[in-house]
Amino acid sequence: MYLLDNLMKKTFVFGVLYVLFHVFIETNFLRNVIVILAAFSVTGNIFDLVRYFLPKRMLPDIQDKAVLITGCDTGFGYEFAKKLDSLGVLVFAGCLYSEGDGAKELKSSCSDKLKIIQLDVTQDEQVGNAVERITSILQENKKGYITSPLLTSYSMSKHAGISLSNGLRQEFMKWSISVHTIEPWIYRTDIMNDDKIDSIIQKNWDNTAKKVQEEYGEGYIDKIKVIERSFDLISRPRSAIYEVVDVLTHATVGRNPKLRYIPGLIGFLFTTAFYILPTELFCTMIYIIMPKVNNLKSESKKLK
Repeated sequence: MYLLDNLMKKTFVFGVLYVLFHVFIETNFLRNVIVILAAFSVTGNIFDLVRYFLPKRMLPDIQDKAVLITGCDTGFGYEFAKKLDSLGVLVFAGCLYSEGDGAKELKSSCSDKLKIIQLDVTQDEQVGNAVERITSILQENKKGYITSPLLTSYSMSKHAGISLSNGLRQEFMKWSISVHTIEPWIYRTDIMNDDKIDSIIQKNWDNTAKKVQEEYGEGYIDKIKVIERSFDLISRPRSAIYEVVDVLTHATVGRNPKLRYIPGLIGFLFTTAFYILPTELFCTMIYIIMPKVNNLKSESKKLK
């Protein structure tokens, strides 16, 4: 079982680190506790860093697998569908617009094995139709199917998705069904188009109550747009999308997949740094970066 295999490997690394720390630190009860905690903390990061550079192995029966992917019109979904198709996997590419340019390009650039599915995941009827079509195709082929600031709402939805995945992973273990999460850093996909984001920011601002606009003050929205464009300085280029596609592929059809993936070395380093930083320091940094309001009239209040 993949969980047991990964646990055994991490236990071995932990044992080696514990021995090394134990040798170089004078022993007593308190220091033993520190040694254990230090070794345990470092083990996961070392293990993940080593695995990042090791070649990824795929499942031996990969051409007998079927995978449903949502959001295949553009971005990660589009590239992931192409990647799995090139490996011989039966791909059901769910597209918001099954007759749109993205779906047509995907169909023309992939094998006949790939199936375009009309799928808006917010529409129950389309989800039901997709299930029926996929089930029918799988039966014909005799295959089991696999069922930060400025981004508060977006980040909240992703946290909820991670929490859901963690719960499903624990519930599905009894059926030997694994659940994996992919948490990419900022990549310059279509969703990161500056003009598109500026348009969304402006639309949200225009729909905000006049009183709220006055509280933020004149020029605040322009400062927000400047900060948004500065994301380009720390984002990964579009050409680096392969980093996400590679981990999506390994999580889906690879051997001994990780439960949690952070694509790319840059994403791994940034994410680790954010976890290490004290909350007070991180919030202070954000406060310095974010624009200030012009009409701060009331005293500070604590939100509980």
